[in-house]
Amino acid sequence: MIARLIAFPQKTVGSDTSRANRLSEILSLLNRVAAIADDARKDEKTAFEEVFEQVCSFTGWPIGHLYVRDPGDHLRYVSRDVWRLEPGMDTAAIAEFMTLSKNTVFTRGTGLVGIIAETGEARAVEDVTVLPQFLRAEAAQRNEVRGFFGFPVMLDGACVAVAEFYGRQTGLLDDTSLEIMTYVSSQLARVFERQAFEKRKAALMDQFETSVQSAVGRLGAASGELTGSAGELGQRCGAATDACAKVGAGIADISAAAGSLKSAMAALDDAERNTESKTSVVIGTVNQLAGELREAVTQLETSNQAAQDIGEITRNVSEIAGQVRMLGLNATIEAARAGDMGKGFAIVASEIKNLAQQSEAASGCIAEQISGLQDTVRASAVNMAGVAGKMEDLVQTVHGMAQVLSGQKQATSTIGRHVGESQTTVACITEDVALMDEAMAVLSELSRGLGRLAADLEGTAHDVSHSGEAFMTAMRG
Repeated sequence: MIARLIAFPQKTVGSDTSRANRLSEILSLLNRVAAIADDARKDEKTAFEEVFEQVCSFTGWPIGHLYVRDPGDHLRYVSRDVWRLEPGMDTAAIAEFMTLSKNTVFTRGTGLVGIIAETGEARAVEDVTVLPQFLRAEAAQRNEVRGFFGFPVMLDGACVAVAEFYGRQTGLLDDTSLEIMTYVSSQLARVFERQAFEKRKAALMDQFETSVQSAVGRLGAASGELTGSAGELGQRCGAATDACAKVGAGIADISAAAGSLKSAMAALDDAERNTESKTSVVIGTVNQLAGELREAVTQLETSNQAAQDIGEITRNVSEIAGQVRMLGLNATIEAARAGDMGKGFAIVASEIKNLAQQSEAASGCIAEQISGLQDTVRASAVNMAGVAGKMEDLVQTVHGMAQVLSGQKQATSTIGRHVGESQTTVACITEDVALMDEAMAVLSELSRGLGRLAADLEGTAHDVSHSGEAFMTAMRG
């Protein structure tokens, strides 16, 4: 015998129940299944068991079982261990089939359950014991499990479970009952959907709780950091304010010192101008004296030469006087020889001799005086040469002093310019210190604002934590 494997809908099996009563039973079934699926207080397994109870009671099929998709591998379907057995049924009679069903894992497309999961279509089999695709046929035959119908539970276009129902004899459901199973499948899908929603909600709640706790922790840490930063900023503002006060005092001292230095530089500048003027006069005087001294030396040299010339003339005169004296002596001798005739000539000769003696004596005296004068002139010349040398040194010294005074004047001018610039810089620094004082005041106020913000953050963290706990409690309730 070959079993018939058919899809919904299929041939209608006759029923003894009237059409009106049948409709009432259908509506009652649909209402009960919907009520079970809508009851969020029921867990997944309980809801499945109660729905299976309603299906089995409505169809009269005694055995119901559920396979679900493996969470770790969506191509595999495993037993959910949800069974419905008709009251009074001997479980030992189908224990082998139940155990094999619990241990059998179906891959999509393999076995009757795998085919339903792959096609997403319901199936009905008149006798599974002769169906080649039914992997549990031998155990079903030994446990007298024959008729079958099953349908997929579809969620978001994917098969999440397969519900299978068995009869102890061969047979098929009527087409109306099979069509009703599509509604039952949609209600079971709602149970899966609620389960998935609850899992997502739990995950979201855990994530939310973690996020809230993390946010509260970060808020607390930020509050602590802000408090510390505000305190540190306040301390640094105080230190900076003190430093500004010290800088201001130092700037005042510098400004006073610069004023005094400027006054001193002005006095020094006046003194330099006076010194420069007097130095110019001294240089002129020294140059004039040097010129006059050089002229005096020249004149001394000329006088020395004249004295030398006079000495030479004196020596000539002395020599002439000697010769004249010799001539007078000779004339006296000759006059004596001449006797009376030579007496007049003897007198002249005697006068000539006397005159020669006087001239010789005068020449000697003049020579002595000229010699002394020459000595004096030579000594004066030597002294004047030494004075002239000193005067030249003095001239060089005076010119060097003038150069030094010129350099000093330039240095004084440079220092005066720097003093003026430093006063300008001091004025700028004074303005900057005033701005820094204002900035420190603003930063101090900011520090106090940060402290208040930190307190507000701490309060906000407490409020968020409290609100998060209340929200989680309400969600879990």
